[in-house]
Amino acid sequence: MPSKGFHFVRLEAHGRDVKVASLDFGTGLNVISGASDTGKSYLVHCLNFMTGAKEPPKAIPESSGYETLWLEIETWSGETFTLERSLRGKDFRLHKCKINEVDPAADVEELKESRSTGKKRTISQFLLELIGAEGLRLRINAKGEVHSGSFRDFAHLSIINEERIYTEGSPVRATGQFVSKTREESFFRYLLTGIDDSSVISSKDEEETEPYRQARAEAIQQIIESTEDALNELVDAPAEVSSQLEKLRVTIDQTTTSIAVDRDRLRQEQVRRRDLWADIEASTARTELLNRLVNRFALLDEHYKSDSRRLKAMAEAGEYLSQLPLVECPVCGTEDAWGENEDIGQVQRACAAEIQRIEMLRSDLESTVSDIEGQVETLNRGIVRSKRSYDTISQEIEKTLLPAEEVTKEEISQLLEKQVRLEQATALAEQVSRLKAQLEEIRSAAPPASRKRETTEGSQTAASTSETDEFCKVVEKLLGEWKFPETGRVTFSETKQDIVINGKDRASHGKGIRALSYSAFVVGLLRFCRKKKRSHSGIVVLDSPLVAYREPDSQKTVKTANVKENFYRSLAKPVRETQVIIFENEDPPEDVISKITYTHFSGDKTGKHRSGFFPS
Repeated sequence: MPSKGFHFVRLEAHGRDVKVASLDFGTGLNVISGASDTGKSYLVHCLNFMTGAKEPPKAIPESSGYETLWLEIETWSGETFTLERSLRGKDFRLHKCKINEVDPAADVEELKESRSTGKKRTISQFLLELIGAEGLRLRINAKGEVHSGSFRDFAHLSIINEERIYTEGSPVRATGQFVSKTREESFFRYLLTGIDDSSVISSKDEEETEPYRQARAEAIQQIIESTEDALNELVDAPAEVSSQLEKLRVTIDQTTTSIAVDRDRLRQEQVRRRDLWADIEASTARTELLNRLVNRFALLDEHYKSDSRRLKAMAEAGEYLSQLPLVECPVCGTEDAWGENEDIGQVQRACAAEIQRIEMLRSDLESTVSDIEGQVETLNRGIVRSKRSYDTISQEIEKTLLPAEEVTKEEISQLLEKQVRLEQATALAEQVSRLKAQLEEIRSAAPPASRKRETTEGSQTAASTSETDEFCKVVEKLLGEWKFPETGRVTFSETKQDIVINGKDRASHGKGIRALSYSAFVVGLLRFCRKKKRSHSGIVVLDSPLVAYREPDSQKTVKTANVKENFYRSLAKPVRETQVIIFENEDPPEDVISKITYTHFSGDKTGKHRSGFFPS
């Protein structure tokens, strides 16, 4: 019986007046490799966005003109769906067919981005149904309050971007936010045990103890201070972030419009230059053909002249013969050896007629040659004019339009970077505002009655030792296959909610080793869930897990152990109903490429090879 869950099949980006950008995925191991700045990290954000993340992928110059993303997914039991979403965010459209079978005019179900009061399903509810986790309940705080689970809980341990893969923080505490700590640990316990928190009885009606209230207030105050520090590092005037962001968006829209206009003009000039060059080549070829024809006509005229001279000579010879005295032929004895005068006259008249006909032909030939030479002269004048126009257009393209396009690209890139920074600042400002309200609520609450809590947070969120040990053995086996440096026994730290390798915390290693061990954690969790028949989508996406091996603290050891090659060979081994997608700069070994779904982004803008996700 197939497991619950699904895998990605195809991702497409659509827009008006642009070619469809697409990328296909297979089951098992997928590697998308290639040069930097070819859109690999952008694709990771696209996959996260199409599985329910609120933030759209960061706009890049190549994505200009694209408006929607389409993602085809297939369940492990064979059902196919296509999700459609605007790159500006908000709700989804659900097509219950393959991406190439979508009928734009057909009525489709709309999936809400987030929970609403209506009857429409959310994207999270739809995806949770596919993986068999509908009705998932997770404890969110020490009081035992329980909320519904979300597919984002699964995504945090399945789709790992470049920033998170190098973190020193726990993979379990994916968001790094204090307020999400209990929920994230409860979810990890659910994956290990298969038991959610539906049975937990909330104690929210109980009043808090004073020490607990003070601890909460202090924790929130610390978060507020750290968030404000981060906000001040991003912008100089936090209070003006919203207005700055609005103005910046207007500027970006105007600049984008200007880029489109400049590109249209550049394309028009390039088309004009191409047409002029085609005209020049056609006219030059025509001129060469006519010149060859004139040369051949000159030879024909020489033949006419030669024939005319020969006929004149024959006529003159007849005249001379007619003036000679009649004598007997010394050979045959014929009395009139030169023939009758009448015969000679006929020959002379025939020669004169033929000479007249030849002169008429020469006259016609001369007229024809004159016409051709006139055409050649006209063509040559046209070629000169076309070359002059071609040089003028080329100069404008090379010295004005192309440099202007580069400047505008750089300008829009800087604006987009500033937009990202302001959006981050806006999110931080909103978080500060929410935290301050929460802090004010805690401080203004009535003094609590002294009541001892009966439970502790740790006892309710921790998984049993046998479950964590079994998970750690899966990770340990993976690291062994990869020939992980200084590998050894893997254990799980309940305090840090992270793995400990050979007695050393994961966070204490350098970036390269942290990325590798983070990858082992999420891939190991996928394989553990498949083995124990726990709910899991079956997908793991990793962005740049091997790039940091060049860092000085890990490069020598990793190269010696051939970790990169062993990493790919291990993940290329077939594991039933799983899909691992890796975005990496370097290519996998040749013997692995033939066994996996492999895509290479060349970064080549000439169009000879695939440049990146978006057509060049």
